[in-house]
Amino acid sequence: MPPGTLGHLDLLIDHVDVRADLAALTVPTLVISTTLDQLVTPHHHWQLSNAIPGTRHTEIPTGHLPFIERPERWGALIRDSLRDSRT
Repeated sequence: MPPGTLGHLDLLIDHVDVRADLAALTVPTLVISTTLDQLVTPHHHWQLSNAIPGTRHTEIPTGHLPFIERPERWGALIRDSLRDSRT
């Protein structure tokens, strides 16, 4: 089990809810929806996107670990978002 796994599970179990804080974010935000993710579903990604003003939402056809399943695409999405946020 990777380090930090138990801490992440505790967050899920304790039902940490940050939804009320999301509207206050004022930084450029990219939400990458992993369309095949069965742990955090696209429905949850859209909830996040809709709660943060000005969010850019994109999709990648992977499961929960896009940085392992499609690292080139994942990296390109992040690089493009960072580049676009500077202009």
